[in-house]
Amino acid sequence: MTIRELGHMGLPERALQTLCWAQGQKAVPLFPDDRILASTVEVLARFDELKMESALEECVPSASRAVLEAMASGFIRAGKVGLARKLLELARMNKRTLHPSIYAKLILEVARTPEGYGLTAALLDELGERPDFDLRLQDCTAVMKVCIKLRRYAAVESLFSWFRGSGRDPTVVMYTTVIHSRSRDGRHRGRRWPWFGKWSRQTVFLTCRRTGSL
Repeated sequence: MTIRELGHMGLPERALQTLCWAQGQKAVPLFPDDRILASTVEVLARFDELKMESALEECVPSASRAVLEAMASGFIRAGKVGLARKLLELARMNKRTLHPSIYAKLILEVARTPEGYGLTAALLDELGERPDFDLRLQDCTAVMKVCIKLRRYAAVESLFSWFRGSGRDPTVVMYTTVIHSRSRDGRHRGRRWPWFGKWSRQTVFLTCRRTGSL
């Protein structure tokens, strides 16, 4: 059983015990291993068992990228957006680069309530400034929906253009998100979009396949 599976089962203590067991293996060394350590850190942070609040400044400069990303993910899943934000700020101050998906996860968590919209806007700006900007399809679509909440319609267009320019095909969900954004922005009347025909064909195909018409 892996440490991640122990986390899914809600057993952070067992995850820590597994890490300690891995540290003690002599015949087949399993430690140090960033994957084992990162998985344990993520589980402990998610269940509020990682007491690192006072030691973040000392940890960030020396910890591996995998461990820092796991810690941030755990804080976000635990709803500790303040700690996750502090970790990102310390990483940036120490010139430590974390994957843009961490920003996306924090943006989605913070944007759950209107009280978090200010921080969400700041995080969107920071994410947009990343020279290594890259998001998965699901993350990109979800961030686009957040941008609509904040009425940042230009950001939706930028994300859509970037995704299409990356050589990947948008899904029906992404197309409908763009249409919703343009509708909210008042740009839907009397406009023709070059990609609308492709989107329509894709929608019809998926509908027919789902209903067994093909």
